[in-house]
Amino acid sequence: MFKPFEHVSRKIITDIDKYVKEEIIDKVKNELSDKYAFDRMLVGSARKNLVVTDKDGMFDLDYHLILSLNSTDYNAKASVIKSDVHHAFQKLWVTIPRIPQ
Repeated sequence: MFKPFEHVSRKIITDIDKYVKEEIIDKVKNELSDKYAFDRMLVGSARKNLVVTDKDGMFDLDYHLILSLNSTDYNAKASVIKSDVHHAFQKLWVTIPRIPQ
């Protein structure tokens, strides 16, 4: 566990980003592969290596999911795409291994 307001190292961010990609994002991509193709991009403080823990020693990483022109439903309404992606995350949530503390 981290201390409150402690800087999170680039190595930890990289390790967690790899875990998120392999255990979460790739599974969602597979779930949606018949309709959408997308990639993820780390954004915000993690992209700039400025992640700091909160008062409880916790932190988060923020991502943009970038929809590809190769998606079969690229022209779908944004609300439909959002709903499909949200549903895929919810469906997989119970199967995703938790990051060890």
